Amino acid sequence: MKRFSNILCFFAMYLCVAFVAGLQAQQAEKPKIDTRIWSQSYWRQMAERGLVPFNQEVPYKPAVYKGSVIEIGRVAFDSTDVPVTALTNTTQSENSIFVHPTNNNIVLNSNNSTDYPFTTLYGTSGFVSTDGGVTWGGQVTGTGGSNWGDPAAAIDGNGRFYVGYITASDFGQGVAYSTNQGTSWTAVKVANGNYPSIALDKNHLWVDNRASSPYQGYLYAAWTNFGGANDAQIEFSRSTNAGLNWSTPISVSDAVSAGSHNQGVIIQTGPNGEVYVAWAIYDVFPADEVAIGLAKSTNGGATFAAATRIIGSIRGIRNTSIGKNMRKSSFPSMAVDISGGANDGAIYVVWANIGVPGVNTGNDVDVYMIKSTNGGSNWTTPSKVNQDASGLGKKHYFPWITCDPVTGNLAVIFYDDRNTASTDCEVFVATSSNGGSTWTDFKVSDVSFTPSPVTGLSSGYFGDYLGIAARGGKVYPCWTDNRIAAGSAMTYVSPFTIGPNAPTSLGASPISSNQIDLTWTDNATDEDGFKIERKTGAGGTYAQIDTAGVNAISYSDTTVSVRTAYYYRVRAYNVTGDSVYSNESNTSVVPVAPTGLAASPISATQIDLSWADNSGSEDGFKIERKTGVGGTYSQIATTGANATFYSDTTLSAETTYYYRVMAYNAAGDSAYSNEANASTLSAPARSGGRGRPCGATGFEFVLLLLFLQISRRLRLRSRP
Repeated sequence: MKRFSNILCFFAMYLCVAFVAGLQAQQAEKPKIDTRIWSQSYWRQMAERGLVPFNQEVPYKPAVYKGSVIEIGRVAFDSTDVPVTALTNTTQSENSIFVHPTNNNIVLNSNNSTDYPFTTLYGTSGFVSTDGGVTWGGQVTGTGGSNWGDPAAAIDGNGRFYVGYITASDFGQGVAYSTNQGTSWTAVKVANGNYPSIALDKNHLWVDNRASSPYQGYLYAAWTNFGGANDAQIEFSRSTNAGLNWSTPISVSDAVSAGSHNQGVIIQTGPNGEVYVAWAIYDVFPADEVAIGLAKSTNGGATFAAATRIIGSIRGIRNTSIGKNMRKSSFPSMAVDISGGANDGAIYVVWANIGVPGVNTGNDVDVYMIKSTNGGSNWTTPSKVNQDASGLGKKHYFPWITCDPVTGNLAVIFYDDRNTASTDCEVFVATSSNGGSTWTDFKVSDVSFTPSPVTGLSSGYFGDYLGIAARGGKVYPCWTDNRIAAGSAMTYVSPFTIGPNAPTSLGASPISSNQIDLTWTDNATDEDGFKIERKTGAGGTYAQIDTAGVNAISYSDTTVSVRTAYYYRVRAYNVTGDSVYSNESNTSVVPVAPTGLAASPISATQIDLSWADNSGSEDGFKIERKTGVGGTYSQIATTGANATFYSDTTLSAETTYYYRVMAYNAAGDSAYSNEANASTLSAPARSGGRGRPCGATGFEFVLLLLFLQISRRLRLRSRP
């Protein structure tokens, strides 16, 4: 019996070992799922292999229309949500949008597109508006051919369009370009992947459009490498020839020593061509984001300084539920001010955080921002962007920030449920015209809606980011919602203008040695005032010196110095932000007028002038003269700088002359001195000329002859 029991035990052990071995063999046949990867194409591949479920259609909760009016403080705009395509048999999600650098009515949008109901993933679409977002055209199918999405749109200074994406052939990186505003596209390979062992995911693309940058026109691309030699690191590549060729990728994130991986990269460029690359850091996974990393290049992306953690002790939302039926993250968004204004060069980074950063507890998810004004060396304490009250458990997520390259105004888009049920959302935008010191936020979407995964895709996908772009006061917020039907997704844009109309016809007039007067045309009806900016010399840096009130059309600058050239620009402002700048006007101060003018007669043909030189900036003095009280002044001579004396030697005898003097320089003329007058002396007597005494007049000579005649007759009568 004991022997039989041993046989049964041995047989049972054999079956267990065989089962475990079979299970291990079965698991070995299945590809490993890398949960760090967030490409929708990757997860669709996993769903097709039966490793994860496809998104199922969910009960439809109709969207609620809330109105198309955008109210920014006391200013209201009627900004209807505009779909980028009229087709309803397609989906768009995960939006990127870019404004043409020389025409802010031309806008490029790209997103992940599919057919609907889902059978085919098209990849990155290319939609274009040439009328400020009122109407759109373009293509749903992939730019440059079918691809695996993750769009990043850009336009360079020559009007060349670009869209970055994941390549479908090998999970690498590609960029398509168009030279005809999206009518046709040409695909270029940026970096190779090797699916399924190597995947290049969550990419971004940027172009340096600052005119003064030594790297203007350079293109920059970055992504996370999963499974390659730089596994879990941010890789970077650049193109110096308009996207035709790309450099060998380099890793830029190693120095932050992420415990798990780096992901959610974004690229921006500074006023001097600096390249900034930022991303979220995961020290463990699955878990929420814990820090934000930054790498900087000062040589056009050729090399990078060691990356740093610009903020730690944050808590994102990648792993924590926030009550929305969709996957979500706290990938950072970044913008850099290249406007040349008061905040030129400032770097802004935003993300969604659970509670207050550093504390990281509570039911709120708010949008926070940090700022650097010294090239990323130091950063401000995080400040909240959304302006509704904290502590109410409201969720604000997927922020994306833009800095208007003309005005320096900031705008941040995000999903927001402050006015809805916890499962629903609206789209809000926050704006700032003072570098993020204060914010005004407002609803931009016409509807509230209930996010739900796009049917037929996988892993709760409803897009991973929103988009916003601005230029010259025009702002283009761009997002996905499902107002049409459950399981669908459509892209909408709701353009609006930030800031009042700009002043024009700025003129600068020197008044004295310590005053320059400005005048301009007020083209706004909703301004709160005007900001006056000044710089010294053509190569100086503008700084705000004062403000002028509502409806102002002039300003006197009384803080100027002699022999200095001043440049001015003016812009209107209100609660929505600043206008674009006026034209630039420059001048120098005029010299101070001379005083104490005195005129001294020297002879019948000469009068000497003297005065006090009160100016230190004159190029010389202008002498003016008139004859008699009723005469007309005209300029008779000039002197050099620092003169205090002049002799007028072109005069007639016994004539009264009037004088005035003014200083002058390149800026203009001073006021006149006091008026002074003097009369020339009599002409001296002359000898000779038929016995006439020298110097005698004709009348005197006649009298003399008459006297001599009478004297002669008297002498003749008196003779004996």
